[in-house]
Amino acid sequence: MGPMLPGRQRRFRSLAVRLAPLALGLALVLGAPGYLPDQFYLRVATFICFYGVLALGWNLIGGYADQLSLGHAVFFAIGAYATALLQVDLGLTPWVGVVLATALGGLSALAFGLLTFRWSGTYFTLATLALLEIGGICATYFRSVTRGSSGISIPILRDSPAMMQFDSPLPYYYLAAAMLLGSLLVSWLVLTSKLGYRLRAIRANREAAQLAGVNLFRSKLAALVISASLVAAAGGFYAEYIQFIDPDSTFSLQLAVNMALFAIVGGVSTWWGPALGAAIMVPITQYTSMQLTGRLAPLGEVGLGLILITVILLRPQGVAPALAAFWTAVSRRFVERSVPDARGVG
Repeated sequence: MGPMLPGRQRRFRSLAVRLAPLALGLALVLGAPGYLPDQFYLRVATFICFYGVLALGWNLIGGYADQLSLGHAVFFAIGAYATALLQVDLGLTPWVGVVLATALGGLSALAFGLLTFRWSGTYFTLATLALLEIGGICATYFRSVTRGSSGISIPILRDSPAMMQFDSPLPYYYLAAAMLLGSLLVSWLVLTSKLGYRLRAIRANREAAQLAGVNLFRSKLAALVISASLVAAAGGFYAEYIQFIDPDSTFSLQLAVNMALFAIVGGVSTWWGPALGAAIMVPITQYTSMQLTGRLAPLGEVGLGLILITVILLRPQGVAPALAAFWTAVSRRFVERSVPDARGVG
């Protein structure tokens, strides 16, 4: 085989440089447990993956479709309660329960979208808040089903992989990491599909997209169903990981806000930005919750608000686009300097 031509070599190096961040990210996710000093940091890494799934799910509707949802915790709660109830009441393995909970979350989003996507903007946001409040009230007062404010405790088994319970926290991390990688794949597939182009057109200019033939209702509804399915799957995982759920921890406005916050910090215009936002914000929230207790606890929420304001003012597109632009500039210089000009080859 002869030497690679400069043009082909340039394309090869350019592709290699573009794939380098993806390979690095994959290596970090899969190899992280080997570098973490103790189980506390492994727990933080698990929550980074978990919140990455939530942020990526929220971004499909809040970022891609530009429909601000502050009630997305409803679909999280549906996934958590469905998985827990199927296991506790029917003895169904969570491996099946999470799948059914994911489908139920998507169906719930379909019903909600059919009722509310005739509205837009502030009205849709208010509708999601109302749904979250109604869901919390129902979970509290329908005690015969949800156990009310007492919550649902998952029976603790010693080591039962068939029931998604393990002696070590490591399998939970890899489950969360697998969900994160799957969510990243879904996010990329949606962004690069026809649906993704329609959603970006809607986000850029709703009226122009409609004049161009984009069906706003169907496009946003599809995004909402996929978004809610990812969030519901994360809810099912949460129920098995924490082994306890109640209305306060699932139908939580703070949880819904965190989904949006992490996605906005990372960058709602990219398929991987929300996961980056989770990687940035989860360690910060964990640290503040440990250091700021008692009367100082509200300062943690103030700090998160200040971070959000700073990002919006300095990097309104989020952190990910800035990193992507920096890497593009660096990689272009690397390729240009490492490959000889084809005109010099005779």
